[in-house]
Amino acid sequence: MLAVLRAAPAEQALPVLLFASVHDLLLARGPGHDELSEWYATMSSTPRTDDAYPAFQRFVKRNEPDLRRLVAVRHTQTNEVGRSALLLPALGSIERETGAPLSLVEVGASAGLNLLIDRYEYFYPPGDRVGGPSPVALECATRGAVPVPETMPVIAAAVGLDSHVVDLSDAEDVRWLTACVWPDQIDRYRRLVAALELARDASPVVHRGDAVDDLEAVVHTARAAGHPVVVTSWVMSYLTAERQQGFVDLLDALARDDDISWVSL
Repeated sequence: MLAVLRAAPAEQALPVLLFASVHDLLLARGPGHDELSEWYATMSSTPRTDDAYPAFQRFVKRNEPDLRRLVAVRHTQTNEVGRSALLLPALGSIERETGAPLSLVEVGASAGLNLLIDRYEYFYPPGDRVGGPSPVALECATRGAVPVPETMPVIAAAVGLDSHVVDLSDAEDVRWLTACVWPDQIDRYRRLVAALELARDASPVVHRGDAVDDLEAVVHTARAAGHPVVVTSWVMSYLTAERQQGFVDLLDALARDDDISWVSL
């Protein structure tokens, strides 16, 4: 079965790509089309809990040509809106420090769902609630003196940058994004679907480009709207050490004349 991944680019030949491709085919065909969907909580209200591997193996063998086609062109890609709950306290702190509206630049934005950070509702147990009401509600436990803002920071503008932008008007692109969610994580899946519905109306702006080579132009544009805040979640882990250093050097250069903030997970 792993031989299917020989059709993928070397840097993408990972088991998670195979799992996502299988999930994508199942979602495309709908519940009940194949026995394997019976184990997937994204496709069954009462998913089976016994060993799914024999059915998984049969599915891969039956659909090898389609899976090879998918792994050859797709990249593992997530747009986990739960990350916004981690970013919000930092953004609140930056707003208090600068006294200015924020202009977000998210590098590795995917479909741009985290650019809608001010449209979600947040609950930080034991009692802090920020924003809302919203169809996307995020809960995040805290430990220590987390600076949860009392009110939603003012986001004057938000723009994303990604080398593989997810087109929200493309049904296959959107389905692939949902396929990259583990099928047993049904709460995460539903949260993503709700965020995608919100994004279709909000139309977040994401430019196709390189994390280092194309960042300067985007930041310069962002400055006109407010204090620029560059946001990275996990994109840095996909850059080589040399490109990581180039990214930091670029931020330093951009901050010589005007302040910039960088929030990273």
